[in-house]
Amino acid sequence: MYGKIIFVLLLSEIVSISALSTTEVAMHTSTSSSVTKSYISSQTNAPVVIILIILCVMAGIIGTILLISYSIRRLIKA
Repeated sequence: MYGKIIFVLLLSEIVSISALSTTEVAMHTSTSSSVTKSYISSQTNAPVVIILIILCVMAGIIGTILLISYSIRRLIKA
């Protein structure tokens, strides 16, 4: 019984995602050429931004680990 409910929910999500993607395509094609050009040029920087976000998150995690280990070492010495 639960398997059928989960299957129906997954199908409804797929239908809503496909409907959303078709409306987004229609919205982007109906814009003017200047807006489309600026949208395309802003998308070229997307991989760089994603890489920077990932590196910042990694630096934050590594910094937190180092701070915790430093604090533990200081507490053990004291």
